[in-house]
Amino acid sequence: MAIKIAVVYEADADLHIAIELADRVLVESIQWLEEEHLDSQRQWLVQAGNGQPLMWSRIGRLARESRIRSHGHFAGQPALPDAVAARRAILFLKREFPDLKAIILVRDQDGEAERRQGLNQARDEHPS
Repeated sequence: MAIKIAVVYEADADLHIAIELADRVLVESIQWLEEEHLDSQRQWLVQAGNGQPLMWSRIGRLARESRIRSHGHFAGQPALPDAVAARRAILFLKREFPDLKAIILVRDQDGEAERRQGLNQARDEHPS
């Protein structure tokens, strides 16, 4: 059975690049995995169950519709840019796909180095 990996992305180009890079990492880091067997070993989740794309621009609405709240601090520290949005995405995805094995959050920094730190805040809160 293929493992499920969700991708939250900004644009289709970001999605395709993230999937290609992640596939390369999987093949290079798992000794027995051959590129031609990828499709039987992993499944990319790029849409919610209702068919909505897992885009950053839609995650907020999807989470609200699922009654997910994502405000607050991170380990006692205020949220850096994108931390709350990443928390919202992670909480939504964990609820939407209970058997999810990994989440890839693809986000442009747009010249704001703190965005990566914000994503790390959310990731560190949900190490599973």
